[in-house]
Amino acid sequence: MYELYFKCVAVPESISLIDNIIELTIKKIHNYDYKKICFAIHELVINSIDAMSKNNQSFKQISISLICSKKHVLFSINDFGGGLPSNILNKLHTNNLDSLGLNESGRGLAIIKMFVDNLTYNEENDGSFTYKIVAYMDNEAKE
Repeated sequence: MYELYFKCVAVPESISLIDNIIELTIKKIHNYDYKKICFAIHELVINSIDAMSKNNQSFKQISISLICSKKHVLFSINDFGGGLPSNILNKLHTNNLDSLGLNESGRGLAIIKMFVDNLTYNEENDGSFTYKIVAYMDNEAKE
């Protein structure tokens, strides 16, 4: 099992660094089945950095956590980007992601939900927002 915790500057240049760290870690354990979960994580990172940019946050740092075992991948990202708009948040809680359409806003989250087993979103006490995903890497782990 691998556990990684790190913080980085929320700028577009950080995306490829985060992608590489995450992919190398997950691929180390799940060489055959890592692309979808890496793509889901990539989308969350982009959303987080984009939200920080749009909200002109002076504190542009994101916190990332990855726990990767043979049975599952747990990933979380925390930012001060202002959270999800209520119209997107309401649609995410339904099972019908078709309502999001192909608009840019919300499309990445719809794709993430297709590739992972669980996606949660929480506003923290400090005003930040945390997105967490869980992906089970074999069918037995889901039971």
